[in-house]
Amino acid sequence: TELDAETFAQLDQLLAEPLLPSPEPSPQSHSPHWSLGIDLGMTGLSAVLLDQTTYQLYPLYWQESDSPDAKRKFRLSTATPVRPTATSPTASPLSTLRQAEPNTSHNSDWMLLSDWKSYLNIAIPHHSPQTSQWEPVLQRSETQKLSLRTIQEVLQQLFQSLKVSLNASLNASLDCSSSLVCNALGLESAAFQAVWQNLSSVVLGYPGSASDTYSFNLREAVLQAGLVQRPEQILFVEEAIAGLLSALPAANGQRLTLAAQINRDQTGHQGHLHNANWQGCTLVLTAGASLTELLLVKLPAQIPTLNHMDFYLRGLPYAGEGLDQDIICQIFAPRLAMPSEGEI
Repeated sequence: TELDAETFAQLDQLLAEPLLPSPEPSPQSHSPHWSLGIDLGMTGLSAVLLDQTTYQLYPLYWQESDSPDAKRKFRLSTATPVRPTATSPTASPLSTLRQAEPNTSHNSDWMLLSDWKSYLNIAIPHHSPQTSQWEPVLQRSETQKLSLRTIQEVLQQLFQSLKVSLNASLNASLDCSSSLVCNALGLESAAFQAVWQNLSSVVLGYPGSASDTYSFNLREAVLQAGLVQRPEQILFVEEAIAGLLSALPAANGQRLTLAAQINRDQTGHQGHLHNANWQGCTLVLTAGASLTELLLVKLPAQIPTLNHMDFYLRGLPYAGEGLDQDIICQIFAPRLAMPSEGEI
């Protein structure tokens, strides 16, 4: 395309003008990027927010929506009432799926779904065109079955409770009729809601013995809950390694602290957490309801040089619930079987 003389003159004038530097964005206009850490245990769920610009931590809690002075729950029970599907009689009931006690909020045909975390290792829920139902199906009792899809939906509801209110009827740990709302300790409600617009990543802990299927099911539940939009925003780290890293400073040397509004003891002095100056051989012991893990690592002087190959991890399928059973069976039961010689 040919250009006339007037157009050339305008171009010459523009090229002759000095280019002005682009103004730097003000710190106030910069939106902080947030990371959400989730600890999913056999019996409970807890979470914490990290402001990646200030390196401050904000623990999340649940509270009754109509009672601002009610007790805050920093760990939400994973036991959830669900309605199983009636089927023909079969064998091998799953003892871990226990019947819910009839009460004012749950009918007798509801069951209390608890200790379901390990079932996420079994398979990925899928809809079968042959049976027109979700598979696989878990056997709950001689007459009742439960789809693995139901367990994934329960997990999705728990993740959604971080953003929206949770109805009391969806969680067996609630002894109230109102819903629960989630907030972050140290953040105003409006600021907490704005966090979800700037959430850059979700980090989940998982047992060292967990399968890839387990991680996939957790990832799908996070995406369905709408916490983040893309799979690459979801990260996984072994629970024992996460426990160790939570005690160390950031890889760039920045100190992690709880938000200033909440990190003060009774004397009013600022506390310091998550900044241990550990070096050399370190043993980490983590124990939950059903799994105990041992982690051995030699921590270097320069934390950024630490990599995954430096960790030695071993797991044992024995923890809190097993200890409780042994105490009852090996200590209390033999005494109760003896002739009465007074109270225990």
